[in-house]
Amino acid sequence: MQGIWVFGDSYAAPHQGLDWPLKVSRALGLPLYNFAVSGSSTDYAIRKLFDEYKKIPVNDVVIFVASTVGRLHFDFQNQYPATSCWRDDADAYSNDEKVSKYFKDSRDHIRWYYTNLDFKLAHITHLGYKAVIKNFAESRPGTVIFLENTDILGPQEIINTPFNFINPKIFLCPISENEIIGRPSYDKWVKYTQYDARVNHLTEPNLETLARLITNVIADPSTANRDAFQYSAFQKDILDIITNRNELNAYIQKGYINPARHVPGLSG
Repeated sequence: MQGIWVFGDSYAAPHQGLDWPLKVSRALGLPLYNFAVSGSSTDYAIRKLFDEYKKIPVNDVVIFVASTVGRLHFDFQNQYPATSCWRDDADAYSNDEKVSKYFKDSRDHIRWYYTNLDFKLAHITHLGYKAVIKNFAESRPGTVIFLENTDILGPQEIINTPFNFINPKIFLCPISENEIIGRPSYDKWVKYTQYDARVNHLTEPNLETLARLITNVIADPSTANRDAFQYSAFQKDILDIITNRNELNAYIQKGYINPARHVPGLSG
């Protein structure tokens, strides 16, 4: 084992040295190669894995985080993967003129795309990605961990999985959502902060828990460490909607949010 390779979206993306993949690499004393991009899609992540897989030593750890179904992946997203996560006013949330122009010019087309998208087929496609990662694990001795943001609807069971393919039976989105008191929509949660104040959408206690569980199962892929991935291991009802910097600072002092996390949208 010479390194850890990560592919995915914001649930695994690098964040100012505060992300859980970096915590795992430090705990194991292994270099980290993190290709996860906030706002990107599963389509981009698997494309990136295909681009990089020949460089990955066969004994290295690969962690793949599947995103939510239905994110954009047109040719533009190959160049700007962070634009896969679309909202109707997305052009207003970018300092990049090319990105803002793309969303402005493409708004009607994207609306048409989502109106006509066969989400059932999209779920089957994601299930196919999971099978591809399982097959990838079968081709090598190194540990392959497949994490999922949300449930993939349909015949989910991937059978005859190799021992080195680890697919925890938890989803990351519910852990993130359960941290917020009252379970507001994501738009309400980021109304004042502009974006999520948490690193990888998790508070520090749960970020540490996820890093510990992954570190343990890499170091010792025993049944006990595989079964340790339970929702009960994570804290719930930790945060209210953050409306100003004083509230943010209070959560920083309680150890829920890292003080190094930059949150631009808050006044004092």
